[in-house]
Amino acid sequence: MRFRHALGLIAPGALVLVRIPPATAQGFSYEDLKPWRRRPASGVLGDALGEQPGCGGPDGALYVVWANLDTAPAGPADNHPQVLPANSRNSREANGRVPAGFTGPLGDALRIGVRSGGRDNGVVVPEVPPRACTAPAPPRAGSRPGTPSPVHLEVDLMHLLTRRAGAAVTAAVATLLLTTTPALANVPVTEIGADTFTNATSQHRTQVEPDTFQFGTTIVAAQQTGRFFDGGSSDIAFATSTDNGATWTRGNLPGITTFAGGSFNRVSDPAVAFDSLHNVWMISTLGLTDTGGVVGRAVLTSRSTDGGLTWGNPVVTANATGSANLDKNWIACDNTAASPFFGRCYTEFDDNGAGNAVRMARSTNGGLSWTVVSTSVTGLGGQPVVRPNGTVLVPYLSNNNQIRSFRSIDGGVTWRASVLVSAVQQHTVAGGLRTSPLPSAEIDSAGTAYVAWQDCRFQSGCAGNDIVLSKSTSETTWGAVTRVTSDGGDHFIPGIGVDRTTSGGAARVAVTYYRYPVSACTAATCQLTVAATSSVNGGASWAAPTQIQGPMTLSWTADTSQGRMVGDYISTSVVPGGNAFAAFAVATAPTGGTFNENTFTVTGGRPVAGAAATARAADVPVATGEAVAETARTAR
Repeated sequence: MRFRHALGLIAPGALVLVRIPPATAQGFSYEDLKPWRRRPASGVLGDALGEQPGCGGPDGALYVVWANLDTAPAGPADNHPQVLPANSRNSREANGRVPAGFTGPLGDALRIGVRSGGRDNGVVVPEVPPRACTAPAPPRAGSRPGTPSPVHLEVDLMHLLTRRAGAAVTAAVATLLLTTTPALANVPVTEIGADTFTNATSQHRTQVEPDTFQFGTTIVAAQQTGRFFDGGSSDIAFATSTDNGATWTRGNLPGITTFAGGSFNRVSDPAVAFDSLHNVWMISTLGLTDTGGVVGRAVLTSRSTDGGLTWGNPVVTANATGSANLDKNWIACDNTAASPFFGRCYTEFDDNGAGNAVRMARSTNGGLSWTVVSTSVTGLGGQPVVRPNGTVLVPYLSNNNQIRSFRSIDGGVTWRASVLVSAVQQHTVAGGLRTSPLPSAEIDSAGTAYVAWQDCRFQSGCAGNDIVLSKSTSETTWGAVTRVTSDGGDHFIPGIGVDRTTSGGAARVAVTYYRYPVSACTAATCQLTVAATSSVNGGASWAAPTQIQGPMTLSWTADTSQGRMVGDYISTSVVPGGNAFAAFAVATAPTGGTFNENTFTVTGGRPVAGAAATARAADVPVATGEAVAETARTAR
């Protein structure tokens, strides 16, 4: 979004600090910022560190701070925001504190706060030695004092410091980092997948919709590669790490599509599982044909018996017969040695040709053969998770836009009626991006089930989605819906991961998702980012979110009949006692008509950190979402 528009987003009582990197600051005069510095009608006032061209903060950058003090104060000398070097006299005398767990996201020695009635009330950031100003740089061409620079500054990372003037700090120090071009490498990432196909019928190079699973020292990811406009892809690509994310082996699954020695025209919906009893890795997929329309003809299971490094031709889990049109499969296995159903694996899918009737398949021999049974459930996107006692829970999105869950207590022989988790409060994501409130589900070591989805109930007017969470310890009842994200904008397509060796108030949880910093945007202006947060107390509190990648322009992503696509889902897997590894699609500008949309993970994984649990009011819904007609939707 444009820099000038960012000031209009500062909420009453909020304070925002902007860092302009040294390379930009060298040619960007503080005078250029003056038209935006004071907006008395809105109560927004500013201050800066580095008021001469090329003379910035301790790292040579230009720092500007704005605060919305609700109404225009009597005079800026009496009541205004300030930004100072931490080693200055005023900073040392400030009535401030270092926020708990603050590690200095600025990487600089700064103090920011609000001066009220001649008294400083600020935050002290760790000190570093002072830095002399560099020689002033010549003014940027076309720039003159009192006018905006011709450079279009783009917001790369936004956090808000929420506080009332003169009151205690209520959130951690935060920043808007500005660069002259969108920065892709917000966090170091490793590419784990790229489209290697060249058939003329699908879009290259595109990869979308990754899933992951971790067990022992192995992580396996699988994603669509070579996306078709009207459903499916040229094949499913995989990436396997046998050293918990340090190195990766990449390839494509054999024997599924005609592009890889198989019989299906296309394939979609990869999901990964591991059967520890039989020592078999599995990737569940949906085989598609496209003669007379795209139809889900079979749910398939590809198997690996060498730790995910090589894969055999797929086993048929379920075939479509008659008017059946299969969709949205997912797989999980029972890996608890004490479970009465240890070694049993479960695959969920629906039949869109029968109103999204949900079917369940079970295998007792490492995925070599499967038995399919019906359920009383209709819906889409179910994700089975297995409790330590062998009970299987399957959260899913119902046809009437509710998150619901059903279960089996006899190893998948029979399935009970569903129970309500929550109605979805839906906000349509802007820009024509393909999203829906499909659930992402995980389980902890005590059997607590976690389900996350996108939902707008906590934003005024349902103006944007948050990632929300509900948990169950009883199999039949689910807890209140709580917020995972609360930093504004629009959040969607979550992938939740839980450290399977932790539980309860010590459960380590990580969530990765996509986000628009500004929810009200268009296909041309939406800025798509990848972000993440985590909790070390079972979701009682959440660490400040981290932007991982972006911003991306929507036209850089694969085009589909249901909108631009990064995936109907993404995935996060947590190494026990270690980092979280998410797989997500990231796009850069196409080259010569060829897309550049590949699959990445955070290099070395992302630490699972958390914020200290503090007493807070319960998350109270403030809005109702859009009316959604009951429908048997499909998403291939």
